[in-house]
Amino acid sequence: MAGSRTLIGNKIESLFVSFLSEVGSDFKGIFISGGSTGPALFRSLASNNDFMHALSAVAIGQVDERVVPTDCTDSNTYWFYKDLLDQVDICLDFRPILTDEENQELHRCFSGYDVTEEPERTSMALWKEITSLADEAASRYSKFVEDTIENSIVHLGIGTDGHTASLFPRSKSLDSPKLVDVNFDPTGKNRHIRVTLTFEALRRAREVVVVAKGSEKKEVVQRVLTTKESLPASRLLDLKTTWILDREAAALIS
Repeated sequence: MAGSRTLIGNKIESLFVSFLSEVGSDFKGIFISGGSTGPALFRSLASNNDFMHALSAVAIGQVDERVVPTDCTDSNTYWFYKDLLDQVDICLDFRPILTDEENQELHRCFSGYDVTEEPERTSMALWKEITSLADEAASRYSKFVEDTIENSIVHLGIGTDGHTASLFPRSKSLDSPKLVDVNFDPTGKNRHIRVTLTFEALRRAREVVVVAKGSEKKEVVQRVLTTKESLPASRLLDLKTTWILDREAAALIS
């Protein structure tokens, strides 16, 4: 696995702190994924004063975001606030992908719809409206990414289908030349239009760290790390990537 290393232990929190101590404290930003191993992981480290001091000194960006109102539970920003920002006593420099103005526009777009039913998949007018807004958000956010990414840590998770960030199997943004792009899962397994960092952005990052925990991830971890199967997350093996796994996620690898 060129450029890739794997750390396995009982507690991913301890492994993550060890990883950061190796990286040092002079990075400019950290991009955090949503999902179950994102903001909640960082909140679990809130009692570590050195870690929180380092986190408060950098810009905190998002790896990806679902293009939905940010006060609904399908939004990664919603969980950033619930699991991290509202749970710590220090001020963090959070840089969300969607602005307040874009969030207001999304409320208008989804008015009368149930967001959780993913109405943009069935309404072409809504799909066009949301993708247009997403394109604007991606273009604006790419300026922040360009200024920050080369001296930043990027935290990623991995889906059971092998996706990472919001880069899904057979999706259009897998080979995007942009730093930030609009993407969606063509299979429909993962809901909503997304704005996401691309592999071009990940290639430029100072450090990439993938965190996976739980037995539900053991099969995809095995597929990525020990086979030649082509999955989106397999591309990370060619980058400078640290894989942090608990023993359940690592159960099928040696």
